[in-house]
Amino acid sequence: MIRNTLILIFVCIAFFSIGDVLLADDIDIIRTSIYAWRDAWQSKNIDSYRSFYSPHFRSRTYDYHDWMDEKTRRFKKAAPISLIISEPKINFDGNQAVARFNQKYECLSLSKVGEKKLILAKTNGMWRIVAEEWEKLVGLIAIVSDRTDLPDPVDKIIVKSIEFNVEKNRPEKVYIELNRFSVPQLIALEGKNPRIAIDIHNVFLLNENNTIPVNGYLIKRIRTYYSRNSETLRVVLDLNPVENYNAKPTYYKVDNKYCLEISHASLKSRKTPLGETQKGKPFSDVYPQP
Repeated sequence: MIRNTLILIFVCIAFFSIGDVLLADDIDIIRTSIYAWRDAWQSKNIDSYRSFYSPHFRSRTYDYHDWMDEKTRRFKKAAPISLIISEPKINFDGNQAVARFNQKYECLSLSKVGEKKLILAKTNGMWRIVAEEWEKLVGLIAIVSDRTDLPDPVDKIIVKSIEFNVEKNRPEKVYIELNRFSVPQLIALEGKNPRIAIDIHNVFLLNENNTIPVNGYLIKRIRTYYSRNSETLRVVLDLNPVENYNAKPTYYKVDNKYCLEISHASLKSRKTPLGETQKGKPFSDVYPQP
């Protein structure tokens, strides 16, 4: 059965000191610098790329010179690369800034998705990278919107990321991060190929269709479809046909993150009937058959 749960989190208003205002300025400067660093990497401009690093940089066994030698060698390869990052989240630790974001790197022979951590220090008025870490993220499905030059009108939804999370003997979860509050529409379809569709309306999106095998026990595959005519993004969860399910949606308003939790139903439970959340409207009338 589908159960709707809306979690409302109230945010307190606080007053900030002048120091906090200066910190906010630094956050904007660092975030802009990270996007420029991404562009230099993607365009393989080694001189520009080098300018974002401190001479005191270290990463694992690499020092600054080792790192630049390795990058220079890789940049000389002819194959183009694609680099997509989510919006950096920036915190301060003493006199250093720590930026974390999801990163998808692709070239002709490789595709890697993970969390990037940059540690920056201010030298001569400039924030430069002094350390860098990357950790593989198995469950991240897509980083949909990462660019700062996209229009962001108040009446449009931007999907920032879609993430799959699975833990042993726990419900499987799909997280959809949005730029602002919006509750998606849920549709369940039974039969030999059971699936659940999550419709997000009024979406601005560049990437349109995507199919990712996630190989959970309950959720086998996640597909996305975008209709430019209706400005609707449909996220389809292909389910294991031999199981019964409970589907529990939750919206974390403070993070603008929608979560759909799929778990085993009890033996007395049955799968959600098709169309209950659509008030009886046929599935194919709502959107093309997934």
